Amino acid sequence: MRISIRRILGTAVFIILSSSLLAGCGFNYVINATNRLDREDAKEFVVAKTEVSPITEISIHTGIAQVELIEADKFYVEIDYLYWEDEPEYSLENGKLFFDDRDCFPNSYSIDFNLDNRIKIYLPKDSHFDDINIEDASGDVSLNGFVADELDVTVSYGDFTMEEAAALDTEITLSSGYSKIKDFQARDLNFTNSYGNADFTDINTKSSRLPVDTTYDNFNIAMSSGDVDIAGINSSKVKITNSYGDIVLGDLTTDELELKLSSGNCVLTSGKVAKAYISNSYGNVSLNILGALADYSLDLDTSYGKIKVGENHYEDHYTTDTDTGKKIRAELSSGDVTIDFVE
Repeated sequence: MRISIRRILGTAVFIILSSSLLAGCGFNYVINATNRLDREDAKEFVVAKTEVSPITEISIHTGIAQVELIEADKFYVEIDYLYWEDEPEYSLENGKLFFDDRDCFPNSYSIDFNLDNRIKIYLPKDSHFDDINIEDASGDVSLNGFVADELDVTVSYGDFTMEEAAALDTEITLSSGYSKIKDFQARDLNFTNSYGNADFTDINTKSSRLPVDTTYDNFNIAMSSGDVDIAGINSSKVKITNSYGDIVLGDLTTDELELKLSSGNCVLTSGKVAKAYISNSYGNVSLNILGALADYSLDLDTSYGKIKVGENHYEDHYTTDTDTGKKIRAELSSGDVTIDFVE
């Protein structure tokens, strides 16, 4: 019951915050109803789909727009944008694309129609970028088919999708939205989301687009409210924290696994793990480890729950000790611990 109450409270807070900032799902954006913006008063900034020279850096700062990186035969740019104040700053020089709309809207305003602003960048598959930086206050961001040294994306209200891409250093920050990342390689990946589910598929598991000597060092996820679902991940260190939501992992390969939950279940369907530390306040933990029980030291503790290792059942505490260096530690306040080993 305590889990349900916490999740209901978390969901209620999210709904209240979201409804006070956004009306509807089509950018019907309301900040201050005393300054209403009408479509007939809008100015239009348009860049017709035009072939451009190769792009090596992208810097986009937008308040209301959908941003897309799309695979194509050549480089193209296409922008369709409504605004009411100053024209957006846009330039493309020496391979550097820049867009900034911070002076395009009044400080306070309301919009009660669908504002379908779009920024599209077309690129040949696996095009290399030195840096991609995108800040989007309200709008979906979709990225495909690139390789970057640095990738930094911030989305306040909107969904984020990324597929068939790679970046050495990756920072993804969402406030409220669903995210889906598939077939992606990164040396270091940091992902943060306050409200929304996150799905990851084939992270560092397929043929790499990065330099051959690249190592997969860190994969970090920090969630406040939402489920995490990972199907395929290879990284030296994997760390996931989640306040309200479940964590489900499959096809995991890592030297160090750290999972911290406040309220939710944790399931590892299949994993090669050398060391694991799991903590949970309210919820169960279930692990399927590829390996032999005899190779692992276990330190399992639950204040209110049961422990099961293989076919054996224990009360609230169970330990074993080996000298292999492999270890699994689980600390739960309220929940069951189940560990199975598959040789």
